[in-house]
Amino acid sequence: MERVDGLLNRARGILVGARALTWAARGLAIAAAAGFAIEVLIRFYPIDPVLPELAGCALLGLVVASGGWVRAWPSRLQVARLADVRLGGRERLSTAVEFAAAEGFLVWRQRADAGAWAAEADAAAVSDPGWPVRSATRRSTTFASSGPHRRPRTSPRRRSASL
Repeated sequence: MERVDGLLNRARGILVGARALTWAARGLAIAAAAGFAIEVLIRFYPIDPVLPELAGCALLGLVVASGGWVRAWPSRLQVARLADVRLGGRERLSTAVEFAAAEGFLVWRQRADAGAWAAEADAAAVSDPGWPVRSATRRSTTFASSGPHRRPRTSPRRRSASL
């Protein structure tokens, strides 16, 4: 079970880092939107010391980022399920985590299988596959570079007959 724990700990570190980056971007966006709203409000109702309001916007962004990151912290079973899906583990890790407290010959064999598979698995592949924009761009580039896409030419007789 040590190999499974090691893989899950590495995968959790990768997932936590990615989710922290995501929530930091969301918090920054909230702070920027709130700052923009304060600036628009100042145009209509002038406020002399603006610094407290802008500091409040930054604090709001920090609260959103840290609160979202804490709520997005994955449990051990969530990490095992994500690792199974993204690494193609066929539910080896999630089953090992679910039956960690159970005893018996079949459970021991399942743990041994999960441990052998975890020794060969690469935890770096657990990271988020990225936005679908990348794959869509790649597909459209491949489609565009595959050659000219022309309609077949019709003879003048066919065109006049169709009119």
